[in-house]
Amino acid sequence: MLALLLGALAFLAFTVLIYHSDRTVRQRFSSARWVAPAQVYAAPQELYSGAPLSADALEAALLRLGYREREADPEGPGEYQRSGQGLHLWRRAFVLGDQREPELQLQTRHAGGALSTLRAHGGGSLALERLEPERIGSLYPAQGEDRELLQLEDWPPGLLEGLLAVEDQRFYRHPGVDPQGLARAFVRNMRAGRVVEGGSTLTQQLVKNLFLSNERSLPRKAREAVMALLLEWHFDKQAILEAYGNEVYLGQDGQRAIHGFGLGSRFWFSKPLAELNTAELALLVGMVKGPSAFNPVRNPESATARRNVVLRVWHEQGLIDSQQLAEAEAAELGIVQGGRQRHTTTAFLDLVRRELRRDFPEQALTYDGLQIHTHLDPQLQALAEEAVRETVPALRERGGEGLQAALVATGVADGRIKALVGSAEPGRAGFNHALDARRQIGSLVKPAVYYTALSRPRDYTLVTSLVDSPFEITLPNGDRWAPRNFSGESHGEVPLYQALAKSYNQSTARLALELGIPAVVRTLRDMGVQGAIPAVPALALGALELSPLEVAGVYTTLAAGGYPSRLRAIAGVYEADGEALLRDELRLQRGLDRKVAHLVHWALARTLIEGTARSSRQYLSPTRMLAGKTGTSDGQRDAWFAGYGGSLQATVWVGQGDNRKMDLTGASGAMPIWARFMEAAQAEAIALRSPPGVVLQTVDPDSGLPADKGCRTLLPVPFVEGSVPERRAPCARTRSRSWFDGLF
Repeated sequence: MLALLLGALAFLAFTVLIYHSDRTVRQRFSSARWVAPAQVYAAPQELYSGAPLSADALEAALLRLGYREREADPEGPGEYQRSGQGLHLWRRAFVLGDQREPELQLQTRHAGGALSTLRAHGGGSLALERLEPERIGSLYPAQGEDRELLQLEDWPPGLLEGLLAVEDQRFYRHPGVDPQGLARAFVRNMRAGRVVEGGSTLTQQLVKNLFLSNERSLPRKAREAVMALLLEWHFDKQAILEAYGNEVYLGQDGQRAIHGFGLGSRFWFSKPLAELNTAELALLVGMVKGPSAFNPVRNPESATARRNVVLRVWHEQGLIDSQQLAEAEAAELGIVQGGRQRHTTTAFLDLVRRELRRDFPEQALTYDGLQIHTHLDPQLQALAEEAVRETVPALRERGGEGLQAALVATGVADGRIKALVGSAEPGRAGFNHALDARRQIGSLVKPAVYYTALSRPRDYTLVTSLVDSPFEITLPNGDRWAPRNFSGESHGEVPLYQALAKSYNQSTARLALELGIPAVVRTLRDMGVQGAIPAVPALALGALELSPLEVAGVYTTLAAGGYPSRLRAIAGVYEADGEALLRDELRLQRGLDRKVAHLVHWALARTLIEGTARSSRQYLSPTRMLAGKTGTSDGQRDAWFAGYGGSLQATVWVGQGDNRKMDLTGASGAMPIWARFMEAAQAEAIALRSPPGVVLQTVDPDSGLPADKGCRTLLPVPFVEGSVPERRAPCARTRSRSWFDGLF
């Protein structure tokens, strides 16, 4: 009776096991095959005649994409040949959102740091072509699994047969569990006195990876066998193979787990799976047995030995011939950059995730395999990181070891975020200063004060005389406010443009009080500031806390002539099949008066010529006319520089992470990073051609009055039409006669 009862209980337990296992397999396998994080891509490199792209820069872009250099003409996609200042490249076919681009052989010539000629190989010139976008990261769930989904038809020839030859030769003949394999493994293990061979089928391996833990116990092994049988009962062999290829674990990159042959190929070899050679495929297949034990970076000898074992099995099975075996065994491992993906876009990916959360649920970002295309420019990103890395060590000698930095670069015309550095160590995850460090912006606020004044052309022009002397006022709460210049010196009467270019506090504060602080607040709103703005006198000198990203928005508006475009990182979001879910749309609205913005441009250009940023000329080419503004917060806790050229804006912040005082200013701390970046990026000069409604008039810098050749020094200054002073400079009337008088 007891035996019968025990038997009934065992049968019941087995039935429950079968029921729950079957439910798990049916419900979870269908979705698990397609679970994939969102893949994030940079903007594609555009190729056209005149593009600011040197031969070295194009070659660097190709290497980032995993192209291989050849001494002769390329023989297939993903290869290139360089000859002096020209390249012959075989572009891969690729999909960009819902657009498909075919393979194409291209030839380029470069001169003066630009692409001078673009044509099809053996054909005519081309107007515009693009390289495939660079994959810069994934948005994966908390468990850190990353993968690139591939269908079985995407596997290269030889991978399927090679995998089965090593892992499960009887795959097509067993129902999920292979008794012969178990028996063979048992015998070999008994003879060796240790475990030298596992008896698990490929299906059992997939079940363990998808549904079970790595626990070594008989109950877990029994459930694995049951679930493998059920999996093959409900799903065909092709579906199981495809799921296995996307699930197999192939290594670890920090917190990111590398799953699937598709991502494994890109991670270890920096190229698509379809372009792997025999030796590289064998290494991937060999790593299935133990990604840690056969890690080609940490254990290259073990990885090579394991690869060669796989190659010999393939030779024994007739999958490769003797010559292929010899060549593959003699080949290097071929690991690119030590198998490490440089996570220098961590801060940018943080911004991408925040933008996406406005429109998509978290699960869609980590499970639905979305394709996220961004505006990131990999070349500008690399230059931004280089400028930070090369400059910060010297700054730390004055500012302290804990010094941090952030940089945000945007397109002037469209507000697209092209580069973003969130810390002084761009490759290290942590606090994102570019997005989250809200600090006082100091003198970066001053262009808003001067724009407010210049928008009243009857009262103020660039040469209006301002008083730069100490003063003191009593605030509503009874406190006394007495602004002073950073140098401690006063300058008497100064032209308005010099007060801005040289960042005089006293004259700026006086001007702001004359205009009214509410008027300055309105200007800041028109420039795109959305958060709280303290309407107090100290606002004129920078008592406003913004993040580097927010400051970049303000200066992009100013650089664009007054159009506040919303800064954005994302160009488009697409489902795995290419259907568009979100497309970037540029929405412009008038924020500032273009004529007045032009006057501010001119004054900010003087900042780099004679003002607080004049030392920038040691980093910039003499012909590179840019505009910008230094900023130093109260107590020297924050150093800023924001500036722009014709098409590129960059904002730099430098400061201590704990907000301690440092011995740096905007000119000595942030400006060197900014200038090095803008010079390396070959930022085009600002356009100082006067827009409609603005006239150019030469003036005498001493008096600020219109003048002609009679004055010793003349300065061309823009004026809003109707605001040019009627009086002439004294030197224009008292000049001595010269030999050319009477010739005109």
